[in-house]
Amino acid sequence: VGTQASAGLTTGTLSRAEVQADLNLWRRAGLETASLADTAQSNAPVYAQQVAAYQRARQSGVYTAELQRVQGATGSAAAGHATPVAQ
Repeated sequence: VGTQASAGLTTGTLSRAEVQADLNLWRRAGLETASLADTAQSNAPVYAQQVAAYQRARQSGVYTAELQRVQGATGSAAAGHATPVAQ
């Protein structure tokens, strides 16, 4: 996936909601539970499929929709109306 520097981002430029939306996509792609053996071999088929799914979601309207969902949940939680986050 890379670093903030490789993405052309300055440290501290992402909002909490942006980070949470990105993490949610990472988890949905199955990368949170990817084994170390898979990540050590970046050509492992399952890992490559998971990374591709994450990248597709991240570069599409899926990310924007997730960001809006997170921002809405954050707004309601801040107003005292906590919304459960689906995993």
